Amino acid sequence: MSKDKNADNTAKDIRFTTQWELLYDTVLHWLEDRVLNIYTLKRGGLYYKKEIEPLSLLGYDDKLTYEVDNKSI
Repeated sequence: MSKDKNADNTAKDIRFTTQWELLYDTVLHWLEDRVLNIYTLKRGGLYYKKEIEPLSLLGYDDKLTYEVDNKSI
């Protein structure tokens, strides 16, 4: 993807894929405040029925702070 061709991407533009028992999300725009809400993966949602834990960020070794609730992750 080209930054120029996809300049209108926002943090709401997220692509999902699975491999084995893992769910991968690709966020197409990262916010400066480093806060991300993924609404499609909320607890009890229609799209992914499994527990979303643990949560990690590829290439980032520190522990992430996150909350899974009825609105989002």
